[in-house]
Amino acid sequence: MSILSRVRTRSNPSSPKSKGKAPAPPMTTNTDYGSSDTSSDGSARLTVGGIANIFIKLRHLERQSKRPHTIACTSGPEPLTHPRAQANSQQDSARVMLGHKDNYVCAGNGGVDVVRLLRATRSAIVEQATTVGANALVDERWSYVINQPKHRPRGQYKISVQYTASAISANCRDTPHPVAMDKIQSIPGLMTVISRNVKYRTLIRKPAPMPANPVILSIMSLEHTPKPVDTNSPEPL
Repeated sequence: MSILSRVRTRSNPSSPKSKGKAPAPPMTTNTDYGSSDTSSDGSARLTVGGIANIFIKLRHLERQSKRPHTIACTSGPEPLTHPRAQANSQQDSARVMLGHKDNYVCAGNGGVDVVRLLRATRSAIVEQATTVGANALVDERWSYVINQPKHRPRGQYKISVQYTASAISANCRDTPHPVAMDKIQSIPGLMTVISRNVKYRTLIRKPAPMPANPVILSIMSLEHTPKPVDTNSPEPL
């Protein structure tokens, strides 16, 4: 047998030696594997524009964190009076307008109890009222502004409280708390007052009532005023 015939018999699948053996499965290569990795790597990569947008957002958040947040509140457009002093406020007693403004500094790691700060400022007005012989307040009005710290744990709250009222002499005791307490907005937390500076104190007495027609009265007074006589002028012949 020639060499060529031997090679043909070995490669022939119908030969008796190859019976009972299953042919080996063909090896396949996953051509999509490389393409999927390439797409996933491409999506995970950051472009220059994406990195720039991240820095812009971080800078915007940093600026927002550095901006001081302000809380402002007032008792209302009109002055208010406690019901206990309402009856005494209708009497014809003299009134003295009083005003007081305090600047408080509180620790930033706690809160701000505005009720306590308003009471402290109001008590200063009550002390002023005693110096003019008054013992009660009417026509009260308050306002405050809270400047929150830029960095709260290490910063400080700066609160400006302004209170005005009229002092009168009453038969009842003065109410020790401010008006319109339902409108007060505080910051929760334990308040620690670092300093208190008095901005100003005012004491304004109400002027006496003016006459009904001051212009008419002044004209009448001029008409009844005698004319001055000039002694230096020569007498008429």
